[in-house]
Amino acid sequence: MYFNPKRAQSAASRTALMLLGTLLLLVLCGMQVLTPSGARAAGLHSAFDQEQLDILLSGVPAWNEWRFEHQIITIDLSGADLSGVDLSKADLSGADLRGANLSEADLSKASLSSANLSKANLSEADLSEADLSGANLSKANLGSANLSMANLSNALLNSADLNSANLSKANLSRARLNKADLSYADLSRARLNNADLSEADLSKADLSYSDRSGANLSGANLKGAYIR
Repeated sequence: MYFNPKRAQSAASRTALMLLGTLLLLVLCGMQVLTPSGARAAGLHSAFDQEQLDILLSGVPAWNEWRFEHQIITIDLSGADLSGVDLSKADLSGADLRGANLSEADLSKASLSSANLSKANLSEADLSEADLSGANLSKANLGSANLSMANLSNALLNSADLNSANLSKANLSRARLNKADLSYADLSRARLNNADLSEADLSKADLSYSDRSGANLSGANLKGAYIR
């Protein structure tokens, strides 16, 4: 049988081109299906969802109605600018708000349970009577925020800035506040039972009539704190 080198080389070239084309097709298909939810599944992080942000900015009634009708959709508002926005009674439970700007926003009585607010800016925000149970607020800026009567049970607040925050009558039971800055904070009548306050800065804080049973205060700075 006669062996033709040119024909063999041509066949090899065609095979290589077919393999290259198949690989390119797979890459293109992968890019098409890499939606925000697909990106999250792949361990990547996308920017906030503009459509969701527009609905939220249209008003709380419209937002809450949309959430009720789309309960299984993941809420991605990470990095969004919501400073000064009226979000009172908004349903933001389970939302991704990492790095969002919520400074001076009205979040009173809002539902933020299990939301991710790590590294978010909540300085001077109104979070009175808000539900933040199980929320991630690690390294968040809550300086001078109003958290009176808020539910922060089981919340993650490690290394959070709570300087001069109002936490009077707040529920912080089983919350993790290790290395948090609570200097000058008002914690009067707050529930701190079984909370982790290890290495927290509580200097000049008001802890009068607070429930600290079972709380971990090892290494905490209590210099000048008012305890009664």
